[in-house]
Amino acid sequence: MKYYVLWLIGLMVLVGCDKQSTPAQQETTSPIGALSWLEQADVDTDIAHALSENDFRLWAIAGRGMKIPGLSDEQITQAETQCQTRMMPGMGDVITDPEHKKWWNKGRDYAKSYNQRMLAYCLK
Repeated sequence: MKYYVLWLIGLMVLVGCDKQSTPAQQETTSPIGALSWLEQADVDTDIAHALSENDFRLWAIAGRGMKIPGLSDEQITQAETQCQTRMMPGMGDVITDPEHKKWWNKGRDYAKSYNQRMLAYCLK
């Protein structure tokens, strides 16, 4: 957790140093732009790729506590002891407008589906 905090602080310093950004940079730093990776996200393809690399991590959403979408409380307890997680890019607990909410829900649905399928591999 402390490495994640240090990484986050470093990222904030780097972003703060860039006072002039191009439109493309602004798009990726906007809440919706940060979720643009979902346009190409496909659970079947992503699971197959992860398994080919022996990557059994589950997707988590940062917020006022980490959430692992798609798992019951019992599964989360089991997953926390046996599986690793990775944070979903662009996902957090602040939703800025209806369009952002649409993309956020798409990300949550993706994570639910991915995690439900990956859990079986992770727990083996």
